[in-house]
Amino acid sequence: MFDTEQERADDFVEEMTGALASPPDLRVATTPQQAISEADIICTATTSKTPVFDDQDVKAGAHISAIGSYSPDMQEIPSETVARARVVVDSRSATLEETGDLAAVVSIQDLERAKTAGPINDRTVADIMTREGLLVAYPYEPMWKALRRLGRRDVGRLPVVEEEGSRRLVGAVRRSDIIRAYDRAIAARAHHQHQADVLRLGQVDGTSFLHLRIPPGSAVVGQRISEIELPEECLIVSVRRGRKLHMAHGSTTLESGDRVTVFAGYDCAPQVQRLLTGIPGDDP
Repeated sequence: MFDTEQERADDFVEEMTGALASPPDLRVATTPQQAISEADIICTATTSKTPVFDDQDVKAGAHISAIGSYSPDMQEIPSETVARARVVVDSRSATLEETGDLAAVVSIQDLERAKTAGPINDRTVADIMTREGLLVAYPYEPMWKALRRLGRRDVGRLPVVEEEGSRRLVGAVRRSDIIRAYDRAIAARAHHQHQADVLRLGQVDGTSFLHLRIPPGSAVVGQRISEIELPEECLIVSVRRGRKLHMAHGSTTLESGDRVTVFAGYDCAPQVQRLLTGIPGDDP
């Protein structure tokens, strides 16, 4: 074990050795590197505001139990270690409660901009993250609003904050969560109720969910979604290909026979139908 104060480390070893029926082989390390370089299990229990060891000293496959940091300004574990680790929390709600406010977000777009600006090998998360104008969701708003935000920025998830103007993090919502829940809801219905259920789901603020099949002769076959000039108030949210449901992204290429779910305003629904299928829709 290691402590920044040698005396406290010695006292801990002495106490644990005398308290246990089968005393473990406890030794005091002189440096963090000596303590963890060959360790299979590493436990940290500090209130440090800076990492207590170097990422390069952690061997591959090591398990880390980090229990000390409970506020946004505390950091026991190096960012590099967290980035290459599989992170598991014992309680999601408790973790969100203790982690405090939403400080910043790193998206694929941030990473692409950083790569365009030059080499990123020596850059940190803090160098590329977005602090202002963060795209977030709120617990009390309809899911379609979160879905629309996801589509506008082509991101996979949104942090959920307590209320408008707040940065208190309470959770996260993913595009796949929304689409999967929607897909399960309509799939569970009998076929004769399907259209009625879709209509009810879509009747929010002049919007609707359209279910369209891409025919062989459609002009969009072979195009990526980002290349299709969709109306602004329109978003392709999922693509069903055979039995598999795909979450729609800008890089998703449409194929003949695909069944797409489109979230659209009533006014642009006919235009979307013509664009994707070549079949005129009924004007509102």
